[in-house]
Amino acid sequence: MEAVLGKYPKSVLEGREKKQTALEKSAVFLHSCLKVKTVEVTKYLEEIKPGKGLEWPLMGESSAGNWSDFNAFELLGQLQSYGYASDILEQTTVRRNGSILTVLTIPDVADFDEEGIGKILRDLRLPADAVSHQLQELRGTHDYWQAAYRDYADFGESENLFSHNDIRQSNPELEGFLNHVLPPKLREPDSLVVIPFWDYLEFLLSQNWQSPEENQKFANYLMVKFLLHLKKSTNPICLETTLERMHLAYDYVFYENFYVPQGRAINRDLSQLNKIISKSFHWTLHENRLNISSQQIEAIRQMLSKITLNIGNLPENLGSTTLEKFYALLPDLDINNFYANDLKLMQHRTLEPIICPATMDCNPKLATAPKYLPEQDLLIIPFASLHHPIYEANMDPLFQLSSLGFLLAHEFTHNIDPNGLITDDTYGHLFTTIMDHPNIKASIQCLKAQQPSSNEVSETIADLVAARLTYRSYLRDYNRQPNFSALPWRQLFFLNLGQMLCSKPLSNNGRRLNHIAMNMAAFSRAFQCPLGSKMNPEIKCRFY
Repeated sequence: MEAVLGKYPKSVLEGREKKQTALEKSAVFLHSCLKVKTVEVTKYLEEIKPGKGLEWPLMGESSAGNWSDFNAFELLGQLQSYGYASDILEQTTVRRNGSILTVLTIPDVADFDEEGIGKILRDLRLPADAVSHQLQELRGTHDYWQAAYRDYADFGESENLFSHNDIRQSNPELEGFLNHVLPPKLREPDSLVVIPFWDYLEFLLSQNWQSPEENQKFANYLMVKFLLHLKKSTNPICLETTLERMHLAYDYVFYENFYVPQGRAINRDLSQLNKIISKSFHWTLHENRLNISSQQIEAIRQMLSKITLNIGNLPENLGSTTLEKFYALLPDLDINNFYANDLKLMQHRTLEPIICPATMDCNPKLATAPKYLPEQDLLIIPFASLHHPIYEANMDPLFQLSSLGFLLAHEFTHNIDPNGLITDDTYGHLFTTIMDHPNIKASIQCLKAQQPSSNEVSETIADLVAARLTYRSYLRDYNRQPNFSALPWRQLFFLNLGQMLCSKPLSNNGRRLNHIAMNMAAFSRAFQCPLGSKMNPEIKCRFY
């Protein structure tokens, strides 16, 4: 933050008329955020209107404008362009095999959040009786749409593919929606719209939007749901908000100012770590505990070798030209209007999966720890993970392996867990019946018996494989007692693994840690757990 503010102080940015660069936009956004002491989500509504000449009824302006001309699809599209997952029509736009695909479908059925919506209504300073009345009306609207979802979901899916030209000619209302979520200038000749539940969309299109009273009720419903979305997606800490909204700009600044000076040492450490982990995978596969075919073993080796590492989640050939191209769709920002700026950045983040370079992760929720992307065979190592306690330059190999090494091995394993084997484009045909293999079935049954309430078998497999691989890597390549502690290294390995996992604010990490430890004989030997105790069960689970 100091690097950005130092290079672009407020006095330099205020009143400038020339077009802003990407880094100037990031600085303007940060300055505008710092001017706002508390983010009030209702202030976003000053920048968004429910229609031309219309005001939000719950904001006390229900008489303004002609509500008979209200366009529900335009409003739905506008709100969804800010990342709001509408309860009326679910939309996802992605790039698949080089083509842009927009999927319109029935949304997931969500419960009515009376507590959250009640808080929104009270924030609007409505009287208590008005809050009670609005809650009743909003619940009625929610129940109506929830019943529709369920009715039409029962009709089943069918594949309905349309070009944008088809939509423009036959459904102008739907085209108004699509113009917001996928602007025409981003569309390509082969861009398609997929509508798996056409009957539901026909029902939506057939709604009578002529009643001003019903239209206002619908607008109220969308408004409070949008405000709930904003409460969950806005961050009161300005630096974190800016990092989330303009991640590539800030990663670029971090890369130039902090990564490059020490990049050679970091790259050396990561390269060495990667080699050690790859060697452990090689030996583990050579043991072939699962007793699968030699052809399948070789396929797994090839699958692991295809994975590419991306340090910092950066595009190839990173430079100012690449940065400007990435943010070309983002208009200039106003240093005095944080709320308008934030909405523009929300729209840009929503479009990023389409414009994102193939070697990057542009998902709405960016990872702060290493993350494997199966569709790209890409393992992202965010800059956020290259910090203590996960990593620091010249960290002892014991700590490197039991922190960052564990996280990398965990993500590598997702490439070759049962789901990864079956769905691999090149080698999946070799594993179509892998779930019927007796040793695979026995391993999975063992894991499910230990954790009957968990549905995350693939995560458990990745944890166990990663811990075993990195422990054995240290045993094979180092096997020495560090000179900074009297604690035996076999204990230090698990203590550091625990320090790293439990420093993350995730509620299940204590359970994860115990599950790893109880299935490793190395742990029970290091801490002398009696056989048959909770942390040293007689039957231990493994996969590879």
